[in-house]
Amino acid sequence: MFLRLHNSELRVDRSGGFSLIELLLVVTILGILSTVAIPSALRARKAAEKAAVINNLRTLSTHEATYMSVNGRYARLGELNTFMNNSLGTMSGTTLMRGDYQYRTFPSTNPTTAYLAHQFAIRGIHLTRLSSGVSVVDFEIRIDQSGVITVIQE
Repeated sequence: MFLRLHNSELRVDRSGGFSLIELLLVVTILGILSTVAIPSALRARKAAEKAAVINNLRTLSTHEATYMSVNGRYARLGELNTFMNNSLGTMSGTTLMRGDYQYRTFPSTNPTTAYLAHQFAIRGIHLTRLSSGVSVVDFEIRIDQSGVITVIQE
């Protein structure tokens, strides 16, 4: 911004673009907006991930009830996935993998037939892989034969 004196008039010449103050003001406003928006976006993402695990557990519970009515006992996850034509996810040992989520029977990864005659419990786990290669449990949610959903770890 240049000031020119012409016939005792004060004129402002703005042909040079934005001033440093204007640019700093814009950067400051963007910084404030990002400090407000980013944490709320992360909370929304975590809530959506929890909702996905809960919906998957409800689906598994419904399929367990179907398996029980056909076979007279609840299923191990591998049996349940085979019963549903492998549409529930991919088995890795006794763990059912579905997207970023893992589902395991609880308390044992390989429950006995006598245990499965009366009950089942499945826990859904969301893992975050760190840059070091280590996986960290974000949260764990459990469902049992009564349909009760319990948040174990947040």
